[in-house]
Amino acid sequence: MRSGMKKAAVLFILCIFFCGICPCSALGLTEAEISSSEEWVWEAGSVNSFQGNVTADQDYQDAVLTLSVESGMENSGEALFMVVNGKKLKIRKRSSSITEDLSAGEALSFEGGWYLPETLEETVSQAEITLRVQDSSGREIAVSTLKAGTGAEEVQSGEPAVARMNLLILILFVCAGAVWLLAIGRHLFLRQRSRKAV
Repeated sequence: MRSGMKKAAVLFILCIFFCGICPCSALGLTEAEISSSEEWVWEAGSVNSFQGNVTADQDYQDAVLTLSVESGMENSGEALFMVVNGKKLKIRKRSSSITEDLSAGEALSFEGGWYLPETLEETVSQAEITLRVQDSSGREIAVSTLKAGTGAEEVQSGEPAVARMNLLILILFVCAGAVWLLAIGRHLFLRQRSRKAV
């Protein structure tokens, strides 16, 4: 009877372990990157170019990619998608937001432009352009920010807080599972050894 209860307890623990890991594994990390390889112009009416890509960890239907710009001015102009996967967008289709299907492991590339306002009321010398990627339900799955101006340019890529938390949960489940498996293995080993001794 005690042996049956031990087996049931082991099976229960393994079920909890795998049920916890599977959802977390499905929430892998989608990578986003945005960068610029040319010196930017900070005059009214100018257009500064940038490029980037998004590599999904799984298939996403109708993922939404959005560009936003922050320059410290009240009117920072617009950052628009101009080319997607090598296909140039028509002028009327250029927008700060596009909807695309993402395939697991395949990079979606894009090129964009930041259009400074024709009339700049303030002096501007730096800007941040942020790319956000959301799934069809509106959940943010990736974000990347390009910082430009005041000397050097740098790219900062990162994952949203939800994705970082999912990764942390996955690591904790793996560690907990490893500890339980070692404990179960040790228990079975000692039990078998004690039987042989008898």
